Amino acid sequence: MKKFDLPLWSDTIALFAAAGALGFCILRFYIPSAWGAAAAALAAAAALSLPAHRLLAARRRKRRAAEEERREAAALAFHLAMQPPASNARLIAASLRAAPGFSPGAEEQKVGGRGTSSPQNKKAARAADEDEEGPRGAQNPSPAPQAAGGAGCAAEAEADGTVRAGDTRWFLLFRLDKVTADELRAAVRAEGRRGAMGGAFTPEAEKLAAAFGIRLWGADAVYALVRAAGMVPSPLLAPPPPAKKRKTLRPLRGAWRGYALSGGALLLFSLWAIFPLYYLIAGGVLLVGGILLKLFGK
Repeated sequence: MKKFDLPLWSDTIALFAAAGALGFCILRFYIPSAWGAAAAALAAAAALSLPAHRLLAARRRKRRAAEEERREAAALAFHLAMQPPASNARLIAASLRAAPGFSPGAEEQKVGGRGTSSPQNKKAARAADEDEEGPRGAQNPSPAPQAAGGAGCAAEAEADGTVRAGDTRWFLLFRLDKVTADELRAAVRAEGRRGAMGGAFTPEAEKLAAAFGIRLWGADAVYALVRAAGMVPSPLLAPPPPAKKRKTLRPLRGAWRGYALSGGALLLFSLWAIFPLYYLIAGGVLLVGGILLKLFGK
């Protein structure tokens, strides 16, 4: 059963009420009949609220999907931190072989499990490419997709817990805490193309990786790889979820601007309206509502 989205509907109803009140106060100035002005205002409010509701619903679905993906990526990183290195190496190697179209160059490097790219990591990726291909602008042929260690390449788990994918050697550094620069020593000493996978990396580790051309994959990139290969372990060994906070029926604080703006506009229009009482009452109610939302909204 689909869960009722109370914040979405409360925002929609608030928008409908504000638009309806504003429309009635304006249309009442031109339409002699109060019922006619109310009907026209409700129709205009509905015409405005329906597309706004769909837009807000789409944005909330997208945000929820991104949050769910981040939670699953964090759960996978925790699961890998609890597993022996040999097991993780077999999983990553199998994922690199099986993931269709997925390669280190195809997925944007994501560090720290936040789904964002690090400037230092982008620099490291460029440095690794230049080590193999020469400086940018040189007339060097592009390497084959398998040479980058991508999907379909001969990815194999090594005895030392690393993964050899094409000409790239990946160091698996899954920890409960962020990977530090000290833990990148083995990757720094290695020759050729190399990268490191982990749940998250400290800023010092990112700077060190950038200096030596080491590519870093955080929790989001590793999850994207394993999911693309269809090899996400089930069930994941994840920490227990935090205790749920008691829900309260409190409107969102961010909606106060709409109330305050509508109320202020109505109070301003009352200076020129023939029936200023409508404007003063509706504007005062909306303005007070905006102030209450700013003070007590969540």
